[in-house]
Amino acid sequence: MARAVAQHLFAMAAPLPSNAELAAFKNLRSSDDVANFLGISRSRLFFNLYSWRRPRYRFFTIAKASGGHRHVAAPPKLIEHFQQKLLSCLTVIFRPKGSVHGFALERSIVSNAQQHVSTTLILNIDLLDFFPSIHFGRVRGVFANRPFNFTNEVSTVLAQICCINKSLPQGAPTSPLLSNLICRGLDRDLERFARNNACRYTRYADDITISTTRSHFESAVVEAMPTLQSRSPILGAELQQIIVKHDLKINPSKTRVRTFRDRQEVTGLIVNKKVNVPRRFVRNIRAILHDCEQHGLPAADARYRGGLDTKSRRGGSPPLLEHLKGKLDYLRMVQGSTMNYM
Repeated sequence: MARAVAQHLFAMAAPLPSNAELAAFKNLRSSDDVANFLGISRSRLFFNLYSWRRPRYRFFTIAKASGGHRHVAAPPKLIEHFQQKLLSCLTVIFRPKGSVHGFALERSIVSNAQQHVSTTLILNIDLLDFFPSIHFGRVRGVFANRPFNFTNEVSTVLAQICCINKSLPQGAPTSPLLSNLICRGLDRDLERFARNNACRYTRYADDITISTTRSHFESAVVEAMPTLQSRSPILGAELQQIIVKHDLKINPSKTRVRTFRDRQEVTGLIVNKKVNVPRRFVRNIRAILHDCEQHGLPAADARYRGGLDTKSRRGGSPPLLEHLKGKLDYLRMVQGSTMNYM
């Protein structure tokens, strides 16, 4: 799932642009204008985009909580600086649809989960290889069309800044917001589809959630419910056609239907009666606190570091206290100031 890495990158976005910077961005007409906007010469910009001697992306993998690994492409510093400057302007100009909760100002996994509290049935769909499936041509098309309407020359240069290996990299700060721009048609079609089938639709990056308060999904949504032989439902033909129409693929191994009798999760949060974290999350916090109390912080911290993989240790992963603070901040974001599990 792209969510964890991309959400962090979005949170680290550059500050909003000045009026002059925003005006300069909107008035880009040539590659010279792009270079001037980025504060660099055209020759140096092109060197960093096209030369075989240019600085390269750093490719690595990180372990997923659900198992397996996530492939990340971290841009070189100068390209990342360009991307942050573009992102600051894109954030001001683009207004995502109400169903979109990932990488949007004042929205989060909490606002996404709140849309599906106390529903009878929840359908969770994961999109396969989300960022890599968004190719260079689609990114260039975003810049060439509304609301930007840039020239072909400008659109090509901006797409080159934001892509690597002809697709959006998972690890670039611009990728999450660009994916929302590219998925505008998908969101429009799925919003209409959900309304027509008495459902509610939201999307958080590659996580699609469709829920209903009725006793069953219409066949256009779910053709066959999960069985003992297959944990995954058979999606309705109309729903599948909408996703395929927008050049995206469904990951069947992560497609689930959860009834009100199950533990209903949306982007990792429980939504049966209210938005909350899973109990295992709180149990993990309690275990860390108990370890610190019983054996002291240095011993607990050593155990924490020992459990990290070799790449994480070399990368200077946060010490135990910072790790714990992150978990408590996350819990506070979800539960507010009550922290009723603790």
